[in-house]
Amino acid sequence: MALELYLSDAQAPPEEHRATIAAFLSLAGDVLDKMLNQRGLNFGDLRVTVTSEVQAAVAAEVATLGLHPDQAAQPESLGGLSGKALVDHEWVPVAVVAGWSPGPSPLSTLQVVARELGHVLVITIGTALGSSRADPATVAESDEAVALATADEYRADQFAAVLCELGFKAADVNGTPIDIWELRRDSFLSTLDELLSSVVPVVPDLVQAARAGQTDPEQAYYEARNRLHDAFNLLGYLEGTFAGDGTTISASSHPAADLLRPFWEPLFAHLCSSPSVCANDQWFDDEAEVRRIGREGIDAVYRRVGLTRTDNGNGGLSLKLTSPTWTPP
Repeated sequence: MALELYLSDAQAPPEEHRATIAAFLSLAGDVLDKMLNQRGLNFGDLRVTVTSEVQAAVAAEVATLGLHPDQAAQPESLGGLSGKALVDHEWVPVAVVAGWSPGPSPLSTLQVVARELGHVLVITIGTALGSSRADPATVAESDEAVALATADEYRADQFAAVLCELGFKAADVNGTPIDIWELRRDSFLSTLDELLSSVVPVVPDLVQAARAGQTDPEQAYYEARNRLHDAFNLLGYLEGTFAGDGTTISASSHPAADLLRPFWEPLFAHLCSSPSVCANDQWFDDEAEVRRIGREGIDAVYRRVGLTRTDNGNGGLSLKLTSPTWTPP
C-alpha cells in the first residue's frame, strides 16, 4: 500500500515535520501491507492529506471523489486535532484527511494519521469479508451500531498507539527516550473528566425534566442519546490509546463511569481479551458479540435513568418514562 502525502494549504507543516510525516507514512504503508497480505488481501494507493483546514479538505475530497455527501459532516475530533477516513459507495477506503497545527513536534498529527489508518485497516478487512454496516432500522440495531463504532474506535486507536511507538521516537534534551503517551497524559485525563461530566448530571437531569413535564420527552431523549453516543465514541478512543495502563474509565470515580458501566465494562472486557484485529474466521463471531453487548448494555443504561425505548412498528420510536433505578454512588 502506497500512502501518498498531500499538503493542501499554505499553512502546511514546516519542512522538518514533512520529512517525519512522510517517513511515518512509508512505515505505516508497509505495516498495513503486511497485515493485509497475511489475510490474503491487498489494497491500492491511498492519498493522505495533512492540513490546517480539515473541514474544507474533507469537503473537497468528498466532492472530487463523488462520495456520499454525509461524509462531509464535521470530522471526528478526539484528543485535539480532527481527521477522517473517507470511503466510497462500496465502503472501500479511498482517502484520509488529518489535521495539523503549529507546534514543536508532529506527534499530534502522526497520531491522527495513525488513527484514521487504523479505521482504514478495520474497514478494509470488514468490507472484504462481507461485513454489513447498513443504516439501523430498530432500537436494537441502533444500539448495535453504537457498540460497533465504539469497538472500531478502540481498535483503530490501539493500532495507532502501536504504530506511533514504532514510527516516532521522542527524547528529552539529554537524548533519553520518553514515553510519548506520558507527554499527553494530563490532556487525556482532562478529556476523560470532561467527557464524563457531559453525561452526569446532564443525562439524568434531561430525563427527569421530561418526567416532570418541563421538556418534551422526545427532545430530551435525542439530546441524551447524542451525549451518550459521543461519550461512547470518545471512550473507545481513550481506552484504545491507553489500554491497560490504569488511566482509563475503569480507574475513574466519576459517577458517570458507574452509570455507563453496563455497556463499557463488558465491551472493554471483550476487546481487551480479543485480538486487536480478529482473524478472518473469527470476524463475525466477534462482531456478533459486540452487537449483543450493545443491545443489552446500552438499553440497560437508558433504563437506569428511567427511559424505555421500543419500536412502534411504523419505523418510529416509542418512549416510556419510568422511575430511575440508578443513583449516583
